[in-house]
Order: sequence, then structure tokens, then C-alpha cells
Amino acid sequence: MSQLLKYLSGKDFKPNELYDEIYKDLFKKTDEVYKRYMQTIPMRISTEREAAGFSQDRLAKLLNVSRQTVSAWERQDELVP
Repeated sequence: MSQLLKYLSGKDFKPNELYDEIYKDLFKKTDEVYKRYMQTIPMRISTEREAAGFSQDRLAKLLNVSRQTVSAWERQDELVP
């Protein structure tokens, strides 16, 4: 029985365990949102670059990184310069 149900029923309620359940659920949902967001970054980089009419090389020069770095960002190999 979850701690929330125990709290509501008044049986064997342990506040710390209820808080743990709440935080685990919150962090799980936050992690899922973060993963979905991170999966869209490479697509957004590529889409915006192409919409601006930039090649990977031109974007790399503007950002002062190598073309390989831009390529890695778009492939999601790494997300830092």
C-alpha cells in the first residue's frame, strides 16, 4: 500500500516514505521531460540551420567551432562545443 493510501486510511503512515514516493515520482516525470527535450535539440539545430540557409561549415565558423562539432550536435553525439 502506498504511503498516500496509508495516510488517508490512517494506518501505518510514515511521512518520510510519503515524501520519498512524491519526490521519486516527480523526478521520474522530470527525467522523462528532460529526455524528450534533449532528443529534440539535434533536430532543432539541423532544422534552424537549414532554414537559415547555412551549411554546417558556415554555422561552425559563426560559432567558432569545427564543422565536425556541428555535425556531432546534429547527430546527438555530444551537445557541447
